[in-house]
Parts: sequence; structure tokens; C-alpha cells
Amino acid sequence: MHILTRLVTPLLLSLVGCSATPVTVSDAGPDTSTFTPVYDEKGCQEPIDGIKPTQVCVRTLKVKVLGEDGKPLVKLITTACGDGCTFGTTDAEGVSHMQVRRYMSKAALMLHGRSKYASYYVQLKGLEGDVDLGSMGLPLMPTEGVTIPEDGVATTLTSGDVKLTLPAGLKVTIDKMELGEVDAQKFRAKTISVDKAPPFVDVTLGMVALYAFTPFATELDPGVGVTVPNQAKLAAGTAVEFFVQGTDLDDKYGPFADFTKLAEGHVSADGTTIQTDEGQRIPELTWLGVRVKP
Repeated sequence: MHILTRLVTPLLLSLVGCSATPVTVSDAGPDTSTFTPVYDEKGCQEPIDGIKPTQVCVRTLKVKVLGEDGKPLVKLITTACGDGCTFGTTDAEGVSHMQVRRYMSKAALMLHGRSKYASYYVQLKGLEGDVDLGSMGLPLMPTEGVTIPEDGVATTLTSGDVKLTLPAGLKVTIDKMELGEVDAQKFRAKTISVDKAPPFVDVTLGMVALYAFTPFATELDPGVGVTVPNQAKLAAGTAVEFFVQGTDLDDKYGPFADFTKLAEGHVSADGTTIQTDEGQRIPELTWLGVRVKP
């Protein structure tokens, strides 16, 4: 399940979180009941079914979010998700400090760019207690976007120097609860300098090109072909691999929040572009990385 599908409205999220019981409106009078959570010696609430070996106690999670100009991004939604979700919002200094107090596996922080900025996940990778992830940058996406057809027709979409090839019968699923505005549902692509890659991109992977896509976490079943410029000036015919950040808790498109190889391709015969091979497709819009095939 995509984390984004759990969003209802920013206000509701900030109050209850994605794992909370649905709110029921009643005219039976004010609710005078109170609930006081019980925390263990580590400061987290123990799960009803006990602590699993893969879970760690995340007491608090702090991050500072900056724009490309180095200025703080204010009122940006952040989530700490894994086993349930905790929501936060950045303050005037761009800081979000979430009281998580939960045992979590697959724990990750998400910065919600909502198509104005490029959303992404950052795994906590076993970090526990009071976690401070420091400062993270969020790229500003292009102003103009391209409408993604949802009727299954074969077509191509172009944003900047990136082209998507949509096959006939493609099923497109955009999270319209998270991205409710029509403009936020449009395809946008931005080239990101490899030396400014977000922290989820392992430098040892050897990426030669990196792109941010929106609308984030859009599912494309059974997938689309991708063509990008050969900005790394690789030799014609060079074999490459395409990496995508998975956004599904059930690891539908590779491990959740990880950057995983999902397709292969080659540099074109004239050396100008890099494209996925025939039958090789990208199944969702998140982040795309390209590296030379080992």
C-alpha cells in the first residue's frame, strides 16, 4: 500500500496520522473520555502483538527542510512511516520535530513536495531513540506540467528533455487524495545533479544521471518506456540500468523507500539519448537513476 493513499487532508493528517481509527462525527454530546498512552522504558508504546525483532523504538524524529536556495521550506508536510505513520509540519525555520514514540520496521521519513517540490523517502536504517536527520534539500519542480491521460491510449509525454512512452491499455493511478489539485497531477521531470542527490541515493551505486518525477508515487501498470538525454556522454550502445525509488509498503516495486534497479537500457546509436530497452518499463513515477551496467 502506498503511504500517500493514506492521506485525507493535511489538517486531518496532522491530528490523527495514517494508522489512526477513522473519526466519526456524532451529536451525542462532548466526548469526556481520555486516553493516556503508556510508554515503555525506551519511551515508545509497545505494540499490542509484541515487539518484533525487526522493530526499533523511534521516540522522536527531527529534520530541517531547505529549498534549492538554502532557505527553509515552511508548512511542508513530513511523515515518519513504517508501522503506522506520524505526521508533522515544518515551522518558520523549516524544522519538523515529530513525536513518533512507536516501534517501527521499514521506517522512513517522507518529505511531501506535493508536485511543487520533488517528494522522496529517506530510510532510517535502524536508527532509534531521538533521531535527528539534519538538513535535507527539496528540489523545486518545473512550473509547467503535462496532463497524463487515463484512458489507456498509446502516446508520449515530454517534460523538458525527458520522454515517457505510454503503451496502449496502460492503467494510470494517481493519488488524488494527496494530490487533489489538477495541476499537481501533471507529469513533470527535472534533471538533478548527481552531486546534489538526495540522501536515499547511495553514492556507491555509481549513478551517472538522476531525475525527479511528479506526480510522486503514480502507478503505471504495466509500465512505461523512458528516454533521457545522454548527459554523461556515454559511448553509443553502452548498456545501462535504471533505478527507481519504491514507494509501496508491500514492496510492490522493489523494497520500500529503497533505490532499486527495475529496468535496463542502452545509449542510442547516435549517442544523444539513453532509453529503456524494448519490453523494459518503469512502473511508477518517483525518482529515476541511470548507471552504466556493471
